[in-house]
Amino acid sequence: MSSEGCRTGTTCGDEELWSVLAWALTLVGALLALLLGPNTKRVRYWAFLSIAFTIIYIIASFIAMVFSLIPVVGGILSTAIWVIILIVWIIGIIKAINREEWRPPIIYELAVRLGGPETST
Repeated sequence: MSSEGCRTGTTCGDEELWSVLAWALTLVGALLALLLGPNTKRVRYWAFLSIAFTIIYIIASFIAMVFSLIPVVGGILSTAIWVIILIVWIIGIIKAINREEWRPPIIYELAVRLGGPETST
């Protein structure tokens, strides 16, 4: 792994670890990364994406709960929402591990509005 793009006093491995933790542990990981991790654009980027994802997750969970009250069709819609949330979460983990730039719709826009950096590089 090259050290290109890493700040003095930190290694790319630290950034990678904190970025993955920020996303994988959602809100808790994001807060830990912001408070304890290296203060780099990449870590802040993934932490703010994670905070935005958590907000979207809570809203989607509420919608799924409401849909689940509708017989048959509601159960299908509710399950679809949970599957989409899981897929987005897994894709995010893979993108963070691979050090890829990722701008998931809605989540990215919310992260920018929350004050997160617009890019990780």
